[in-house]
Amino acid sequence: MSMNNNFQMNNVANGEYNMHFNLENNNIKLDNIIDFHLIKLLYDLNQDIYEKIDLKIVNDTQAILLAINKHLFQDLGISQKYSCLKITKKIQDTKKIIFDLQTIKTNSIEHSMSHLIPEKAEQLPIEQFIIVCNVINQHKINTIIDFKLNTNIIELPDFIENVLCKIFMKMFKRVKQFIENIQ
Repeated sequence: MSMNNNFQMNNVANGEYNMHFNLENNNIKLDNIIDFHLIKLLYDLNQDIYEKIDLKIVNDTQAILLAINKHLFQDLGISQKYSCLKITKKIQDTKKIIFDLQTIKTNSIEHSMSHLIPEKAEQLPIEQFIIVCNVINQHKINTIIDFKLNTNIIELPDFIENVLCKIFMKMFKRVKQFIENIQ
């Protein structure tokens, strides 16, 4: 378990994690900005981690995201990684916004995106990635993120799994700080 700045991350089981944090800003109505553009902001604020992102918003409830990580472990002989995710947005009772991210197999993604993937890159083994935004009020949102890496698809050394978790945590902390500092 790791906790700082009201940001908590727990290792639930092998390859399974969750994060909890609150977003708070009295200057903006946070429930109005919880949409696919926030997912894009997440990646835009982390350009030191990502080589390229391509977000295609299909409609108000679906988007496709291709995120190519920088080749962080090239010197260790570990291949470059990427994610290709179908994102579904669901709203429950105007008090809960859920983003369900599902891995899309590379051979099924549309041609306009597949050519962006480096030749020897491997898809990150994301089995589950769910972001739940509970609207406390228009200026405060409680966020819960559950994600699971499929350790049966690609065997990740423990240190790589730990690094991936730290990267995810760093990404969401940056978004939290960005939103909370908007005047």
